[in-house]
Amino acid sequence: MLTLSDINILDSGIYQCQVDNGVRGSPVSLNTNIIVYGPPSKPVNFHVIDVTAVSIRVQWIRGFNGGLDQTFTIRYTDVVSGVVKEKSGIEDKVVGSGQMITDDITDGIEPETEYQLQIFADNLQGQVVGDKVSAVTPG
Repeated sequence: MLTLSDINILDSGIYQCQVDNGVRGSPVSLNTNIIVYGPPSKPVNFHVIDVTAVSIRVQWIRGFNGGLDQTFTIRYTDVVSGVVKEKSGIEDKVVGSGQMITDDITDGIEPETEYQLQIFADNLQGQVVGDKVSAVTPG
């Protein structure tokens, strides 16, 4: 029997259990893959790459997904009025690491308005809060 206790995400991997009764034949081995799930890691390098009168394009690098599918939410606030909106369910379509994810925010974006944007990463184990950035739409 293999018992693992007090494990964390770093304990994920392939484990081998080997049995030898010392009487007959060779030892018997069994490999098993242990996956430890957790909340996602914080997205990094969240920044604005383009702004028009009615849209804001943002980009970021995803963090580790916690071993599960993850999505992203961008919360954006009109700095003057305080109106808060969210774009949620942004899919993590990136394969591999270090590649940028790009998304356009268009719903409710008005000309000549300052917005504060914040990114969140979500999976079935939880949500992590990312960085904030600001953008001002032209007239």
